[in-house]
Amino acid sequence: MKFYLILMPLWFSSSSLALQAQPVEITVIDSESAAPIANATIKIPEPGRTIAVDAEGNASINLKPGKYALILSSVGYRTKTITVTDVDGIKTKLRI
Repeated sequence: MKFYLILMPLWFSSSSLALQAQPVEITVIDSESAAPIANATIKIPEPGRTIAVDAEGNASINLKPGKYALILSSVGYRTKTITVTDVDGIKTKLRI
């Protein structure tokens, strides 16, 4: 089975806030059924954070603008690693 990872910033940055951590909302869904994937884990090696996805496939984390590797794992799925760039101020839907 494949996953989708949807990243949605909760607000857009201004130039004065560009280097501050900003909230990013994450939704994990199955690529075949589009159903949320409950209780997945997302590990972000830099800055060394791991977050849990809730029963609806949602999670939130504060990240500074930049490039991040996201390692997604969940029971019944293969672990996937994706790279996300410029997480602030954009909406991104990624197939993983």
